[in-house]
Amino acid sequence: MSASSQATTASTSTITGWCARCGASHAIEHDGAKATAALWRALEERPALTAALTAQAPKMVGCLVGLDGDEEVVLLAISGDLGGVQDVDGCVPSVVRREHTAALETDTLAAIARHTTALEAATTEDARRAAKAVRRAASATLMAAMIDATVLVTRGQRLVPLREAFVGGGIPSGTADCALPKLLVEANRRALRIVGVDERLFSPGTPRHGEHVGPCARRCEPILGALLCTA
Repeated sequence: MSASSQATTASTSTITGWCARCGASHAIEHDGAKATAALWRALEERPALTAALTAQAPKMVGCLVGLDGDEEVVLLAISGDLGGVQDVDGCVPSVVRREHTAALETDTLAAIARHTTALEAATTEDARRAAKAVRRAASATLMAAMIDATVLVTRGQRLVPLREAFVGGGIPSGTADCALPKLLVEANRRALRIVGVDERLFSPGTPRHGEHVGPCARRCEPILGALLCTA
C-alpha cells in the first residue's frame, strides 16, 4: 500500500498517509493556495532568510498556515540545514536532534577517517575487506543512534519514535528532516488546526523555481500516517 500522497484540485489539497498503529489511512484537507501565498509573503518579509536560501539553493521551502483558536499562525520550514545551521531563524526547528548524538558523531567520523586510511594502506584483499567492514559498521551504528534520537509528534499530540512511525523497512538517512514533516510536527506540537500547507522548490534563476513538490516517497510518505494520526 502506498504510504501517502498529496493531490491538488484547484486550491483544495489532501495530505494522506498510512498509519501502522491504526492499520488505516489518515488524511487532512486544506487550502494549498492559501499556504502558497503565505509562503512567498513570508519570504518577502524575511530578506535575511531569503538571501541565505539563495546562497544555498536549490532548497525545499515549506509553509503551513494554522489556527490557534482564532489566531492565524504561519510556519516556515526548509529541508535539511542551511549553511550548516540546523535550526534556522524564522523557521521551525529540526525534528532530527543531532545534539543528542553529537559526541558519537564526532567519534564515528574520526573512526571512519582512521579506517579509510587503513583501507588506502591495505596491501591485501583481506585487509581491504576488513577495513571496509569496520567502516560500514561504524556508520551503521551512528545512523541507528540518530534514528533512535528522532521522535515525532502526532495530531493527537502523542510522542512516537521514528522507528515506530516509519512504514516499511530500511529508514533512509535524513528521514523527518524534510520541510513537510518539520511543519506537521510543529503544528501538532502547538495543537494548531491546519488550514493550508505547501512545499516549493527555492531555486532562483532556474525554470523550476517556485515549483510545487509533493512529499518524497522514501523519507516523507512513510511517516505521514503517524503524523496525521489523531489517536
